[in-house]
Amino acid sequence: MTSALKRAGVLALNLVAFPLSGLMPRSPRQWVFGDVSGTFAGNPKFFFLWLSIHQPQLRLTWITKHRATRDTIRANGYRAHTRSSLGGIWAVLRAKVYVYGHSVAHINAQLCKGALYLNLWHGVGLKAVGYEYKGAGRGPRKEKPTWFDHVRRRHRQIQLTALVTTSDFMQDHFSREFRIPRERCPQLGYSRLDWAFDLQLAAAARAIEEGGGFQIKPDGFDELAIYMPTFRDSRRPFLQEALPDLARLSAALRERGTLLYLKPHPKTPVEDLSEFDNIRMWPEAVDINTYLADFDVMITDYSSVLYDYLLVKDTGALLYTFDMEEYLSTDRNLSYPFEENVAGLRVDTFAQLCHALTEGSAQDPSIIPDVLRLRRKFWGGSAQPASPAIYRYMQERYLADTTRPEPNYVPHTGPVKAD
Repeated sequence: MTSALKRAGVLALNLVAFPLSGLMPRSPRQWVFGDVSGTFAGNPKFFFLWLSIHQPQLRLTWITKHRATRDTIRANGYRAHTRSSLGGIWAVLRAKVYVYGHSVAHINAQLCKGALYLNLWHGVGLKAVGYEYKGAGRGPRKEKPTWFDHVRRRHRQIQLTALVTTSDFMQDHFSREFRIPRERCPQLGYSRLDWAFDLQLAAAARAIEEGGGFQIKPDGFDELAIYMPTFRDSRRPFLQEALPDLARLSAALRERGTLLYLKPHPKTPVEDLSEFDNIRMWPEAVDINTYLADFDVMITDYSSVLYDYLLVKDTGALLYTFDMEEYLSTDRNLSYPFEENVAGLRVDTFAQLCHALTEGSAQDPSIIPDVLRLRRKFWGGSAQPASPAIYRYMQERYLADTTRPEPNYVPHTGPVKAD
């Protein structure tokens, strides 16, 4: 099918199927979930798992464009359908609640009229993400979209039920970025970090990864590090500049017996790593979230993963900002000053990076006061765990008592320690 025919099909569905889908009676006990990646990931995944454990009276369905994702979810005992299947279409037509981490289009934008739209988003941080985004040659969104724009991007006109946030600071940020009232940006927290406070959830999440044979720290290594650079909107091959000498990096890692994983954006090109036993790609099929506390060092830059890591670890953050000027000029703008809103050891050159890894400099406890300050700033309004608070919010405000009875739930109160 040509791209023109695809666009015509989307327009037809938006014009006809969308309004008709509003006639379907929707059950408050049926919820559908999806993620921007098309995989089983993100805040929606962990909320899905938490509800599966603690609210078994609900009928939960994961919607994906990938058959492999569907099969993995089903193999672990959960319900999943591909978006275009009859089962997937029926699930989205009957569901009262849509749960996603970016856009309702990642579940189904053409058949969602009359549902409740719960956006769990996918990260706190400094980057402009909505109307203030000016990265990679793209200006702000149109102030006055045309009729054609409205029809073509129907999902952008859907009024969110709630976009979950994490603190006063982030509530203001997302309210401004998406131009929605603060009261529809409730401070509840992110489900993807609930593994640190709920042992059953942590076990369920790890069972999925380890069922495939994954072992995060193979024999022979004393420390774990990961490099998670943010996506460069210009799609320039920045890793060649970031890691210009892999042999030198490998030697620096060997000094402390460190295994380094690389986890760039899927569209970022990476050179062959097969000759280095202590530099490996993070497996695409393994969700990073439940393993954050396992890493002694988190190397990142302008990514929101920094704030996730700082919530579960006091030390170990290493900020590698070798291309900051270029990033801000060609990739994406930041909404707030970088230096005022980060904590960790900052390095600007590859030589400094290698030295820090050799010396273990990122473990400096002097950063802890800054870490605690940032936890309050970025996570101060978050429930721990967040999932029961998110569920209770939806139930009490929008679903009344239609999803009861609610099983008694006493969460684990301490963080899950890495083995």
